[in-house]
Amino acid sequence: MNTFGGAEVALSLIARELAGTGNFDVDVLVGDYGQPDVEIFEGISLHRSLVSKYGGLRNALRLFSKIKEVDADVYIQRALAVASTAIALYCRFSRRRFVYWVAHDNETDGGHPLYQSALTSPLVSLMFRLASHVIVQNDYEYQQLMRRFPGIACSVIKKGIDLPRDAPPVTSEYDAIWVGRCDDWKNPDAFVRLARQFKASRFLMVCPPAVGKEEDHERLVASASGCENLEIVGRTAHREVLDLVSKSRVFCFTSSQEGDWPIVVLEAASLRKPILSLELNYGGLIDEFEGGRYCAGDFALFAREFRAIVADEELREKLGNGAFSYLQKEHNTHEQTAKLVNLLNELA
Repeated sequence: MNTFGGAEVALSLIARELAGTGNFDVDVLVGDYGQPDVEIFEGISLHRSLVSKYGGLRNALRLFSKIKEVDADVYIQRALAVASTAIALYCRFSRRRFVYWVAHDNETDGGHPLYQSALTSPLVSLMFRLASHVIVQNDYEYQQLMRRFPGIACSVIKKGIDLPRDAPPVTSEYDAIWVGRCDDWKNPDAFVRLARQFKASRFLMVCPPAVGKEEDHERLVASASGCENLEIVGRTAHREVLDLVSKSRVFCFTSSQEGDWPIVVLEAASLRKPILSLELNYGGLIDEFEGGRYCAGDFALFAREFRAIVADEELREKLGNGAFSYLQKEHNTHEQTAKLVNLLNELA
């Protein structure tokens, strides 16, 4: 079974918001988790489209059969793939609207693997030019696309997240938590290194293997052997992840590339947790709202900041409140969905 992550959580929030307006019929094509072909939850129709036991060609045929069956006015697709261009072509020839939602900075700045091949790079260009509209997550992505594909219709809609009404209870079962798939660009080894350096602190990793990279996960677990203050858990239900984050003093973020702050960072901010980022610094979370600390890739600084935050309850509260204030201003689900609703109404 494939893993799910922040992108799926973000899209589920948007789908719920759209369905809740009463103005849209929302259909979502999902993978194979052993469920019936069609299920309806909270007014959203979930269609099992990609079946893990099928091969590539059969899955492609099934996908487009489902797309045709749904017969939507607007199709929204996220995460760059060859299929993105195929869906864009289908929408053009069937006179439907296609909205592409950028999932990662590298889809706009040329770093994505599809840009590296003479066969697939033209398909990326074609997809962006065929799209009725492109949604990006930050100004960097917007500027990169405008440079590469001037004239395309594009707007910024940030990830939205539901804000808790009350501050979570302050608990400290863990000093630090790290959440993400075991991918090299997420740099989980840096967290293991931090745990080894601070043996008196308790660390938790929620780190399932990335699909097709199970050996990397085995290597990570082996590298952490003997580190008794570090606990590593695999696939974990979303609600349980939030509970674990709420029980941690600091949220550690070590990725070297993303598409704006990932949803799990925003969820940590919603729980008023300080964000300690090793390599990335998006938006105003850290610089403007002082919601954490940025270490510019300097591991020694990363370790010093961790020591300072864990030792100072007043500092943790200040940084956590700053992270929450940033979230209120930039990532409110209702406000971001309103932007999407306006866009969909314009496309209709």
